[in-house]
Amino acid sequence: MTSTNAGASRPAGAGGAPPAAYVAPMSHLDLTFMGSVEECLSRGAKVFTAVLDLLERQPDFRFFLEYVLFLEAYRALQPQQAARMDEHIRSGRVELGAEWSGIFAIEEEEEDLIRNVLYAKRYARERHGVELETLQMTDIPGSIPQLPQVCAKLGIRNLVLTRCAPADTLFWFVAPNGERVLTWSADSYNQAGRYGMHLGPDAMRQRELGERLSKTTEGGVAPLFYYGSDLYLPPPDLAPSLRAWREAGGAGVRLTTPTGYFRAQRERDGALESLPELRGELPSTWLYVEPDHAHVSRWDGIAAAALDAAERLSTLAWLRLGLPYPKQELETLWKAQLLARDHNYGGKGAGEGQPRKLAERREVYSRSRRLVWRAMGALAERVSVPRDSVPLLAFNTLNWDRGGVVRAHVTYYPGVDPSQRDLLPRDRALVLRGPDGETVPYQVTQDRRATMGEFDLAFVARDVPALGYAAYTLEPASEEELAAVEAGAMAGAPRRVDQRWFAATPPQVVIDNGLVRVAVSRATGRASIYDVRGEGAGALATGGSGTAAPMPGLRATTPSGPVARPRSKLAIDGLRLEGRHELPEVTLSPPRALSYDAPERETTAPAELAGDEPVAVVEQGPVLTTVAVRQRVMGAPAEVRYTVYRDLPWVDVRVGLDWDVREFGRVELVYGVPRAGGGVHYGLPFGAGTLDSQALMPGSGPVRGDEAPPPSWERTRHIARWLSVDDSEGGMAMATDHRWTRYDAAQPGDDPGTGAAAGAAGAAGFVRCALVRGGRIRPPSPDTDGDDPRIRLAFTFRFVPHSGSWRTERAPRLGWEAVRPLLSYTVNDTWSQKDLPRRSGLAAVRSTGEGDALVTCLKQSEDGEDVVVRWHEALGAPCEVAVEVPGVGRVGRVDLEERAAEADGPGGSNATPTPAWEIVTVRGVRR
Repeated sequence: MTSTNAGASRPAGAGGAPPAAYVAPMSHLDLTFMGSVEECLSRGAKVFTAVLDLLERQPDFRFFLEYVLFLEAYRALQPQQAARMDEHIRSGRVELGAEWSGIFAIEEEEEDLIRNVLYAKRYARERHGVELETLQMTDIPGSIPQLPQVCAKLGIRNLVLTRCAPADTLFWFVAPNGERVLTWSADSYNQAGRYGMHLGPDAMRQRELGERLSKTTEGGVAPLFYYGSDLYLPPPDLAPSLRAWREAGGAGVRLTTPTGYFRAQRERDGALESLPELRGELPSTWLYVEPDHAHVSRWDGIAAAALDAAERLSTLAWLRLGLPYPKQELETLWKAQLLARDHNYGGKGAGEGQPRKLAERREVYSRSRRLVWRAMGALAERVSVPRDSVPLLAFNTLNWDRGGVVRAHVTYYPGVDPSQRDLLPRDRALVLRGPDGETVPYQVTQDRRATMGEFDLAFVARDVPALGYAAYTLEPASEEELAAVEAGAMAGAPRRVDQRWFAATPPQVVIDNGLVRVAVSRATGRASIYDVRGEGAGALATGGSGTAAPMPGLRATTPSGPVARPRSKLAIDGLRLEGRHELPEVTLSPPRALSYDAPERETTAPAELAGDEPVAVVEQGPVLTTVAVRQRVMGAPAEVRYTVYRDLPWVDVRVGLDWDVREFGRVELVYGVPRAGGGVHYGLPFGAGTLDSQALMPGSGPVRGDEAPPPSWERTRHIARWLSVDDSEGGMAMATDHRWTRYDAAQPGDDPGTGAAAGAAGAAGFVRCALVRGGRIRPPSPDTDGDDPRIRLAFTFRFVPHSGSWRTERAPRLGWEAVRPLLSYTVNDTWSQKDLPRRSGLAAVRSTGEGDALVTCLKQSEDGEDVVVRWHEALGAPCEVAVEVPGVGRVGRVDLEERAAEADGPGGSNATPTPAWEIVTVRGVRR
């Protein structure tokens, strides 16, 4: 049995009249803001050693130790003194924070938020026999609406926020599903220092502490003040100063820990029932954290996707084949990711800290990829395929069947006769066959057959089973079969549809696949994206395909007369890169001013086309066609690539940018949207939000000098994977792992973009995605990247026109598919024994009903005995979820700490009712 940290429940000196205020000494344990990682950890050791001294000399002293990461480092650096700290944690005089590292909330993946608390709580339970009750988000400039539910399911009873929420307020923070957590919100984390509590009664009176404490009587809630800022040493005179204040007749102020404060409030009769209930969004007040450090933050999504795939695929290989589960390696990678995602990028230690955090992200990616290959290989090498073939397996790590582009690599090997090639001889044609033997078009994207004997290819896989795979095979074919396959492939290929009329160069380069169309202006490089579903063959807005298609404004005819065709729908207009110059107050005071913007006073710098042929088709074939726009923006070389695929209803956009880290300014991806009557919705960890001021938590907003101006804060969001702008007739969904996104409603005089359609319809609003913001980016590590101040960046977006709302189009799924693409594995051993089918789902987590369950976690349980599956309902409607896992009999609900929460589903089935917005974790007991 474990016990709660009982020593924290009674602040030192409590008794008699309730205190007018509580003070919790702490030191905000920043990583890299005050030095390199190692310097900060060493400074933490000095802080803790000073804390031990005060604990021994002052019986009423208390301390809050924020992050377990720092305590673990202290244990490595000073094991004997860390053992002394352990005793104080057990006694309750030191409270251990319920976080492994100080990560953001909005900018994180779902599992980052859970593992960060899970590892901290497990550590405290196993080492100290203590159940942590309080989650403190120190210096975290925003939160997610679902945080109360996360807290409740992690056994967290109390929450502290120090930015964004209504200041100096004790309230119930309520999640969309109705679960709530008792929350104290402060406007900073060093208010005790601001009132001079460490300086003695005279300073406290001069700084008007008495006047502040008098508000306690008026409001009825005693405030919680913190003493301590970024890696502060503990104040030796704080406890004596507060004793002197009380002896001089001042209102009672007591030292405590955060949990001690909340327990004192809970013990007041009837106090909690009268507290307000608040809910809503708390967007980050640091608007540009991601683009400020783009060369580091762009690896967030890359590393997270690899680690997520490694965990899921390792679990599937363990369950299906008995492959040993790499539990320790995965936990090491999760903790490395949490260290890398600490909320600091810039500051005094950024010169060393940024390269270190970049290296941590890259290492998580690299080591995770090794686990991915290990698991995929164990499965792929067992799949039954023709002996004379090269199998290309597509793996789907999401919990619904889906299709998409697969990119694979193939190498020639010598045959039994070394002068001949094995399987893929030079003089034989090749076809790609699907799992059922059907021929599938493919396109060679990088051809090195004549020199290196290898090539890259792309094809569209269809209906790859959820949490499973499908095997495609390259096989030799006759010339007759190849000719027939190629004829069919080109008939349905994405195509270029602009053409020369009367020897004139058309004003746009246009590519189309019958579902979506991209038109890029040759004069400006700006692009428009259309939904052409239902338009009918040949009805092309640009004037034709060269096969008697009608001119614009005319109707096609048949022998029986004219036939009206549905018009294409403009989904996006004026898509372009745009520069934005910084204001003088920003360039003179970084880093504090880099959350500030003022669009009404800023000047923009349009991108300038570059090169002899700046707008050109650079790829074209049976699977994909790409238009590249080469340009310069803010003086930096840039390229935007637009790709449409065979039979897929979306456009992928890749932005490449070479940026000089010494330059101030911003580069944004900007576009207009013609329809926004249904609102602007976007993804959040475990939920969805809306760009509507009514959705914000009442009384929230920026309050400090390093935060955003309120008007910008209200229109800016850090999105998780997707954003949808639509009305009753449809709209557009953007899927990306880039987060910083702003939406502005159109105003008179705004530039709607280019093209007649846009000019006629106008734009309802504009989306701006800040890719990079100079001024605080530090150069990459000279040891690994040289001393070139330029960094090469790449950003990917997917635009999906749709005909319904974000809910009917299941925009959350679109987002997940874009950032978790199908994975490929090439098999060369077709001779060994094989026993798996060519297509198979390895597990199933299916939802039925109006809602939609998205799996965020598939892993081995923490105790290593069973399997754990976690999902959240993503559309705000109820559903029922059936779980089928190999080797698992009974499935029962557990909380986020994997402790039993509810009985099995009705009738002994594995179907789990899932209310709207619910986060559900189940444990499958292995037979």
